Amino acid sequence: GRPGEFYGTELELGSGFPLSDVVMFNVEAPDLPFDQKPPRYYWRGRTYDYFSSGQWYTTGTTRDEFSPAESNITVDDTENNSPVRFVFTTGASTFSLLYAPSQPVWFSRPGSYLASPAESALNITSWNATPALLPGETYQVDVALKNPNIEQLRAAGTQYPQWVTDEYLQLPENFSPRIKTLAAELTAAAETPYDKTITITRYLRENIEYAPTIPTAPRDTDPLEWVLFEYKKGYCVYYATAEIVMLRSIGIPARMAVGFAQGTGTSQSGFDDA
Repeated sequence: GRPGEFYGTELELGSGFPLSDVVMFNVEAPDLPFDQKPPRYYWRGRTYDYFSSGQWYTTGTTRDEFSPAESNITVDDTENNSPVRFVFTTGASTFSLLYAPSQPVWFSRPGSYLASPAESALNITSWNATPALLPGETYQVDVALKNPNIEQLRAAGTQYPQWVTDEYLQLPENFSPRIKTLAAELTAAAETPYDKTITITRYLRENIEYAPTIPTAPRDTDPLEWVLFEYKKGYCVYYATAEIVMLRSIGIPARMAVGFAQGTGTSQSGFDDA
C-alpha cells in the first residue's frame, strides 16, 4: 500500500508478502456469550471485487464522509443484529485504514468510506480515518457481529441478491480452463455452496505448501495456474485468490478481503496479531 498503509487500493499476487513481529494494533473485545463469539476474530481492512492480470481492484464505489456524531450507518443485512463495541489501540505505525470485524456500522473517528449500492443498504469496502491514526492512539468501532453455525450456512441456499452476483462473480478474460475444470471436479459431489467451499479450502490446504515468498512464474504462464498445478507453493494472496476464482467459476459469489487475524499470546507483548 501507500506509505504508512499495509494494504492499498490494489493488491497484486506478487512474489512475496511482508511478515514481521511488528504490532499493528491491540484489540479489546467485548465479553460475549459462547454462541455469539466466533472461534477466531478477523480484523478486516478492505475488500476487492475485480481480478485481472494477477491483480485485485475495487470497482464501482463512491467515497462519502462520515462523522462519529452520525447515527449508525445501515449496511447490508445487519438490521436484526444489535451492535457490540471493540476498542483498537494502534502499535508503532501511523495509518488511516480502519480495521474491524465484519460488519462495522460506526467508528469513533471521523473520516470517509468507500461503498457501492446494496439494495436498501450499503456495501462498504473500506473505512479511513481523517486525520490518520498516530502510534498509541485508540478508536472504537460498533459491529453487527455474526457467527452462523454450519447448519445455518448449509441452509443458506443459492438465492443471492442481484447486487452480490453483479459484483462477485467476475472472472478474468480467457480464464484458465484447467482451474475451472479442477473446481468443477472437486465439488461435483458436494450439495451446498458451503460444502463446495469447504472442499476447495481443504484441497488448497492439503495440496499447496505455504511459502512466504515464491519465484516469478515462467514467462507467458498464468501465475495462478502455475502455482496450482506446477510449483504447488504459495502464500495468503495465492490461497485466497485461487479459492475465490474457483468458487466464482462454479457460480458461487466470493470476494477478496484483507486485514489481520487474531493471534496468540507471546511473552514479549502479551499478544501477537499477524
